[in-house]
Amino acid sequence: MHNYQANMITNFWNKKLLIVLLYVGFVLNSFAQLSEDDLKPILLEDYTAEYNIGVQLQIYQDYYRQETLEHVAANGTFKANTKKAGNEGNSGAKIWCRFKLKAADAGLWYLELGNPLLSDIELHAIGSNGSVKRIDYSAYKAFSERHLANNLFFFPLDFEANEEKTIYISLVATYPLDFPLSIMQAETIIEKNHKLDVFHGIFFGFIIVMALYNFFLYFSVKEELYLYYVFCIVGMGLMIAHFTGYAFNFLWPFFPTMNQWPAIMPCIGITFAFLFTTKFLQLSKNMPKLDKILKMMLAILLLSIPLNLVHVLGVFESPLPIIIAAIIIQLIAVILDVTLFIAGLTMYRRGFSPAKYFLLAWSSLLIGALIYVFLNLGILEPSFFTKFALEMGVGIEITFLSFALADRINVYKREKAQAQNDAFAALQENERLIVEQNKMLEEKVTERTRELDARNNELTETINELKETQQKLVESEKMASLGTLVAGIAHEINTPVGIGVTAASGFIDKTESLAGKLKADTMSKKDLMEYLNFMYKSSKLVLSNLQRTAELVKSFKQVSVDQSVEEKRTFALGSYLKDIVNTIAPKFKGQEVDFKFDCPDNIMLHSYPGAFAQIITNFMVNSSLHAFEESNAGTIILTGRLTENEVILSYSDNGKGMSKEITERIFDPFFTTNKQHGTGLGMHIVYNLVTQKLMGTIELISSPGNGVTFTISLPKSEVIEQH
Repeated sequence: MHNYQANMITNFWNKKLLIVLLYVGFVLNSFAQLSEDDLKPILLEDYTAEYNIGVQLQIYQDYYRQETLEHVAANGTFKANTKKAGNEGNSGAKIWCRFKLKAADAGLWYLELGNPLLSDIELHAIGSNGSVKRIDYSAYKAFSERHLANNLFFFPLDFEANEEKTIYISLVATYPLDFPLSIMQAETIIEKNHKLDVFHGIFFGFIIVMALYNFFLYFSVKEELYLYYVFCIVGMGLMIAHFTGYAFNFLWPFFPTMNQWPAIMPCIGITFAFLFTTKFLQLSKNMPKLDKILKMMLAILLLSIPLNLVHVLGVFESPLPIIIAAIIIQLIAVILDVTLFIAGLTMYRRGFSPAKYFLLAWSSLLIGALIYVFLNLGILEPSFFTKFALEMGVGIEITFLSFALADRINVYKREKAQAQNDAFAALQENERLIVEQNKMLEEKVTERTRELDARNNELTETINELKETQQKLVESEKMASLGTLVAGIAHEINTPVGIGVTAASGFIDKTESLAGKLKADTMSKKDLMEYLNFMYKSSKLVLSNLQRTAELVKSFKQVSVDQSVEEKRTFALGSYLKDIVNTIAPKFKGQEVDFKFDCPDNIMLHSYPGAFAQIITNFMVNSSLHAFEESNAGTIILTGRLTENEVILSYSDNGKGMSKEITERIFDPFFTTNKQHGTGLGMHIVYNLVTQKLMGTIELISSPGNGVTFTISLPKSEVIEQH
C-alpha cells in the first residue's frame, strides 16, 4: 500500500514535470527565430475569395523605428503570428510583417489593410525575378493619394501566372496597433465594401436622424437635457467616424493634419456622454462624492490631449507620449463606463424609473466598448461581431437613451404638475389666510379709529385734512399704522396748544386782577403798563404757537412729499432758526439744555420756511426724548453757513448718540427706538423734506456716547441775497 502511494506521488510529479517541459518548449518555440524560407506561400486561385493572411504572417518589432528593409530581411528576428489578424497592442514599436503570395494566373490583386488609423505604412513586394515594388501610405497624407478612394488602405499587386512574391510591410500607429490583412480582387472588394458601407450608412444615418430630431425637440420643449443628448449623439458619431476612417474620407479629406490628433475625437465622445449622464442622473445632487470622482477621472482623460500635442510637436523622439495617451483613453473609457453603469443601477434602486432604460443603454455601450478595447489589445480575435461591436453598442445605447430621455421628461411633467397642484393649493390657503387677516385687520382698525374719534373730538377738522395723507400711507404701509400716526400728531400739537392754553389762562388772571384794581379805584399807571406789556408778550406767544400748530398740521402732510402744500417765501435763515428754537424750547422744560447758534442773519432764502421748521422741530424733539433722556442735560448747537456752491445747515447735540444699527435705519418709515414717544415717521419726513422738497442732501454722524450731527446741504440757488 505504501509503495502504491509512492508510485502515485511519483507519477503525479512526473506528469507535472512533463507539463512544465511542454510549456517551456512551447514558449521557446514561440521565441524561435524564423527565416524567410519558413514562409509558405498563399496560393491565389479563387478570384471570388477573400484570403486572410493573419496566420501566415511573420512579425518583427523594431523598437527604435530605424531599421531598413535590407537589415530587417537579413537580421530581423521574425516570430510566427498565431492570431487571425496581426495585433501588437500598445508596443510603440515599428512593426515589420512578411508573408508570401503566389498567383495561379496572371491578374491584379488588392491587399487590404483594415486599420484606417495607421500613421505610416510601407509595402515592399519582392518578385521571383528580384524586382521590388514599393508603396507607401499614411493617414497623415491627403486622401487623394490613395489608389482606391476608400476609408481603408488597399495596395495593388500585379502577378504573372505562377509568380511568387514576398511581401514586407512596415507599420507605425499612434493607437493600439492591429492590422488585419487580406487579399482579394476588385470585384470582391466592391461586394465586401458595399456591405460595410450599407452597414455604416445605416449607422451614421441613424446618428444624424436622431441628432436632428432631438435638436428640433430641444427648440420645441426648451428642455436643456435634449441639447446634452444631441451633443452626446454627435460626439459618439464623430468618434466612430474617426475610428472607422469615414471621418477622413468624407469630413476632412484635404486636411490630414486632423489625423495627427487621435486623442481629440475619443475625448469629445466620452466627455459629451459623461456630461449627458451626469445631467440625466443629476449626480451633483444625488451622488455628490461620485460626481467629484468622475470629474477627476474626466480631467485625467483630457490629459491625453496635451500628450497628443507633445507627440505632434515632436518634443520626444520616442512615441511614448501618444502611447500613454492611448492607454489613458482606453482605461478611463472602461472605468467611466463601469462607474456610470453602477451610478445608474444605484439610481434605479432608489426609485428613479428612467434609470432602467439608462442601464440598458449603458450596458450595450459597455459591452461594445469592452469588446473594442479587448480587440485592440489583441485579447479577442477579429470577426464581424467584434469588429463592429462598438458601432452596434453605440446604436443600441442611443436608442435606449432616447427612451430614457422620454421617460425622464414624463417624470418632469408629472413632478411639474404635482408642484403646480401643490402651489395652487398653497395659493388658495394663502388667499384664505389673507382674507381672514384683512378682516381681522379691518376690525382692529375700525375699533382703533372709534377710540381715536372719541378721544380726539377736538381734532376732527385736523383728522379730516389728514385723511388724504392717511390714504397714501395705507397704499404703502399696513392700515394698522393709522392709529400710531394720529397719536403722533396729537403728541406734536400738544406742546404749542398747551403753551397757548397756559398763556390764555394768564390772560384771565391778569385781566381779573386789573379789573379788581379798577373797581377798587386802586389801579395805577404802572399796573396798566405791566398789564399791557404782559398782554403783548402773551398775545405774541399765543399767536406764535397757534401759527406753529398750523405749520405742524401742514407738515404731517409731507409724508408723501406733496410739494404743493406750502408756497415759497423769502425769509432770513438765522433769525428764523432762532424763532423755531424759541418756539420749541418749552419742550425742554425740566431739562438743562444749552442752545447755541452760529448762523449769520444776512443769509436770505427764498424757500419753504415750514419745511425748515418741521426739520428743526423733529431734531429738537428727538434730542429731548432720546438724546438727553438719561443725563437730562446737554448742549444743542445749530449752525448755518454759505459756501461757494451750497448752503450748509448743521444740527448737533452731545447726547447719548446712536449705534450703527440705528443710524442705518434712522430714516426708514415707522422706525423708532421708543414706540411710546413717537410714530417712527419724524425722521422719514425729515429725509423726504430735505431730499425732495428742498432738493438737498442729509448726512448723519453718530456713535454711542458721542451725540449726533446732522448735516444738511442745500443748493445755492435758494439764496436770494447776502448783506
